[in-house]
Amino acid sequence: MPTLLRIDASAQLEERSLTRHLTDVFTKEFLAKAPDTKVITRDVGREPIPAIDHKFIHAAVTPPEDREPWMAERLALSDELVDEVIAADILVLGAPMYNYGMPTALKGWIDHVARIGRTFSFDLARGDTPIEPILSGKRLVVLSSRGEFGFAPGGARASQCA
Repeated sequence: MPTLLRIDASAQLEERSLTRHLTDVFTKEFLAKAPDTKVITRDVGREPIPAIDHKFIHAAVTPPEDREPWMAERLALSDELVDEVIAADILVLGAPMYNYGMPTALKGWIDHVARIGRTFSFDLARGDTPIEPILSGKRLVVLSSRGEFGFAPGGARASQCA
């Protein structure tokens, strides 16, 4: 049974969010073709992921066997997010563009998922390429939008559509 991880990052509610509409359509179409798919939903737009700080970094770079209890607590959400990615065969990401960049909530999710020893390894002995991915075989679909109006053919911003 395939597993689909759906990540919504829009701060907008359903009726105003273009990317939530896109991830809805994608999920429904995917399930129509693979009805036995397990769907994991993570809505970082509604439940933002906290920013990392010096305590997070200290805990993350400490080998698991040397971590103090507070470190495990500080990494618990990150571990949950990484476990979702590990479990997924395909990730669909609704990523609106705010002020020419990704939402802060999405950046927080990425910061928690990019983890030494969980999603990548780091070894200075590898010279100019010290970072090596641990996970493989995943597929990522990014559904992005920008703006709310004027992008339809004939609209004021139609020329901006790629």
